[in-house]
Amino acid sequence: MEHDEIIVHCPTEADAHTLLNYLHQNGVRWANDGTLLPQLNWDVYKERTCYHRHNNLLWFGSKGFFETEDEFSHIKICRVEDVVDYPDFEVASDDMLKELLSI
Repeated sequence: MEHDEIIVHCPTEADAHTLLNYLHQNGVRWANDGTLLPQLNWDVYKERTCYHRHNNLLWFGSKGFFETEDEFSHIKICRVEDVVDYPDFEVASDDMLKELLSI
């Protein structure tokens, strides 16, 4: 994880789960000294949920809060895809798909 401070918008609970799993695996904890999982806190703001990581501590809040507070104006709000390393997948050819699907 390259950045000391980052804000990530998670419009879906699945995004939140993906992000928090990734952060948990990288040693990040809730700012109140709690382990990240299983508590996502996504249900508080739902599709407006953002997570703010500073060093190895995590806070959450609404996207509107992070967009309007001067304290965070220097931080770009990212998406999960910008933070989490997804594995590269090979694009299957039509022949490979047909063979896989037995058609």
